[in-house]
Amino acid sequence: MTSQNIDEEKLNTAMPLRQGPVELQVEAGDPNKPRNWPKVSKWIVTLILSGFAFIQAFSETMLAPVQQPLSVDLAISKSYQWVLVNSLILIGVGVGPLVIDPVSELYGRRIAILSGSAVFILWNTCCGFAFTLNQMLAFRLLAGFGACTADAVAAPLLGPGVGPIAGAYISSAISWRWVLWITSIACATVFVIALFFLQETYEPRLAYLGRSQESQSSPEFSWSPYKQSTTVGSLNYISAAIGYIVGVQVAGHLNDKVYAKLKARGSDNKGCPEFRVPVMFIGTLLIPTGLLFGGWTGERHLHWGLPNIGCMIFTAGCYVCSSPVSVYVIDAYTKYGASAISTNLALRSIFSALFPLFAPYMFQAVGFGWGATILAGGFSIIGFVTMLVLWFFGARIRQKSNYCATDSA
Repeated sequence: MTSQNIDEEKLNTAMPLRQGPVELQVEAGDPNKPRNWPKVSKWIVTLILSGFAFIQAFSETMLAPVQQPLSVDLAISKSYQWVLVNSLILIGVGVGPLVIDPVSELYGRRIAILSGSAVFILWNTCCGFAFTLNQMLAFRLLAGFGACTADAVAAPLLGPGVGPIAGAYISSAISWRWVLWITSIACATVFVIALFFLQETYEPRLAYLGRSQESQSSPEFSWSPYKQSTTVGSLNYISAAIGYIVGVQVAGHLNDKVYAKLKARGSDNKGCPEFRVPVMFIGTLLIPTGLLFGGWTGERHLHWGLPNIGCMIFTAGCYVCSSPVSVYVIDAYTKYGASAISTNLALRSIFSALFPLFAPYMFQAVGFGWGATILAGGFSIIGFVTMLVLWFFGARIRQKSNYCATDSA
């Protein structure tokens, strides 16, 4: 073998030939691998899946022998209406796998089977309570979206053949409605058993769960420059709490004091919402200061107390800034203040929910220092521009609104 062949062989073993998404697999000898399970575990999973497959496929044909009583109760007079009642579920069964299959590949077979079965139980039960044709058609279609898990995951064969037989006996002995309800009861029974005994069998999902458990059981934060354990690292949030406490005291005192002084300077001794803006200025200075101090001291791996000081300054600034904003909104909208505050809180919550979607990737890409600088710069620009607009043009803007007060007491 020549040196060129050896180099090519090393290159082929070191680099994948096909680029694509990373595929997680359970190691061949891992006892968590489904193929390595004990026979009892394999049989339990097989029986549970068989139960789901049989019952849900059973529901596709069980109404075939109950045409007469069902048509009378639901006032079905045309043949095509009955055909829809009997077969509309198949549309849901056909379309449902477009959602269920990707879900099973992303989150595993177990969650797909349980969620689909829950949907089937709900809407199949509703079919038994239908009193109009439209209700029955809607419920059957929705039940099909849940029943598709049988076809998408377990590939049933026997259920469609037994369905008409059982449907005929149940309807003749009790009622056609009980054909639906007994099916739901049977599926719910299997569902409860599956909650406790159905294990995940999709290997990429098992590998992902295994990695998650390893990272959660690790005593150290792998990304932390200070190598603090989970319990010790959680103590850093004390600085955030202290900052909020300080911010409450500062904002509460300054809000009233600054407002009273500005109000006293006026010739008419009247206040206005814009008198809340100066306190916002203090908070808008504290927030980027805390971000920059905490971000760069953490970036340089300085003493762990320094980033905590930055965090304390940041959280204090958050409250010193948000408190006068809330009071400004109340002063501006007076009797509509509750609605205005709720809008403010809704926007704040939306941004709070969206921020964690990109922030970790930003800090990972540029580091704590530059990440904090980006946030501080963006906040400073938005904050100071907003305050200048409110201070110089706030009264004019409020005059154009039918809901804002022109001044305050």
